[in-house]
Amino acid sequence: MISKTEDIFNFRTYFHLYTLFAFLFFIAPKPPRIKHSNRKITSLENLDVVEAKIGDELTLLAGANVVITCPTSGLPTPTVKWLKDGEDLSVNGSILTIKNAKTEDSGTFTCEAVNRAGRFSYNSEFRVIGKFVSKRLILISLFERL
Repeated sequence: MISKTEDIFNFRTYFHLYTLFAFLFFIAPKPPRIKHSNRKITSLENLDVVEAKIGDELTLLAGANVVITCPTSGLPTPTVKWLKDGEDLSVNGSILTIKNAKTEDSGTFTCEAVNRAGRFSYNSEFRVIGKFVSKRLILISLFERL
C-alpha cells in the first residue's frame, strides 16, 4: 500500500525531473545584448595601442593602433559582425583592430550581434586627425636643425 506521503514525494520528484529536463533541453532563447561604454577618448600622443569598448567616442592622431571590443551576451551565443558607415567590414568576432589609422578611417563603427532571438547593435564614433609622421622622420628633422 502506498501512502499519500509517498504519492506526494513521487509527484514532486517527477515534477522536478520534468522541470530539469525542460530547462536543459528547451531553454528559451535570449536576445543579444552588447555591454557598451560611453567614454570620450582623446589621445594626441602616439601610443602603442589605444583600447576602447564599443560606444566610446574616439579622437586619435593618425598612425594610432586601436582595438575596439564588443562584449556580447545572449542565448544562443550571438554572432558578431562589424560595419563602418553602414558598410560590412567582413570582420567577425568581438574585437576590431585598426592598425596605423589614417584620416580616411574616420567614421561610425557599428558592432552588430545576432542570434535567433534577435539583433542588437551599438556604435562608436572614430575620428583620426593629422597625418602620420614617422618617429624616424621627426628625429632626422631635429638633427638637421642642429
